[in-house]
Amino acid sequence: MPASGHELFDRLRTQLGFVTWDRVEPTGGTVYNQALVAELRSGGIDVRLHALAGPWPAGDAISHDQLERALRQAPASLVDGIVACGAPDVLAAAVGAGHLIIIVLHLPISDELGLEPRQRDRYAALEARALEVASGVLCPSHWSAAEVSRRHGRRDVGVAVPGVAPAGVAQGSQHTGLPRILTLASLTPTKDQLSLVKHWLKSQTWPGQPP
Repeated sequence: MPASGHELFDRLRTQLGFVTWDRVEPTGGTVYNQALVAELRSGGIDVRLHALAGPWPAGDAISHDQLERALRQAPASLVDGIVACGAPDVLAAAVGAGHLIIIVLHLPISDELGLEPRQRDRYAALEARALEVASGVLCPSHWSAAEVSRRHGRRDVGVAVPGVAPAGVAQGSQHTGLPRILTLASLTPTKDQLSLVKHWLKSQTWPGQPP
């Protein structure tokens, strides 16, 4: 059941859990989570971070037990979607026990490329159940929030757009004679860097070069 703004604020003022997955390699999602935790702490909120090992998003009995224990330690918790959407029953139990559970959904787990049809259907069902039982949902873009609303009927999805660290203007590569493209994403089929390279190589003219 969605939480009211006053209820959420009151719980956040005491202590907030933040549950994510234990991943060494940086991703856009993990960087976003780290920045969100830093901002919350700078605002005076006591954030307790839990990085859970396990085969997420599928999870297993051990990782689900770790998630259950983490959610019991705070009256309210933010849970990364890769963890939350793989364990809807754990979320439902926590909400039923009076905890406020908000899913931070970067990308629906069923949208990952390379999944077998049966696995995709299973992930979609788990995801739908998790988003149904959660107290709230937070997305990093208006597009993803609208997609969650369209697919799952939630009209209370919040949006927290990521910012950037201040830096000087980049010099660029035009002066080198061969323009370069920087793509900021993990090397996964979903990010699809290969298509970018293929289209780049098929280009008849380089960007900035007269036809």
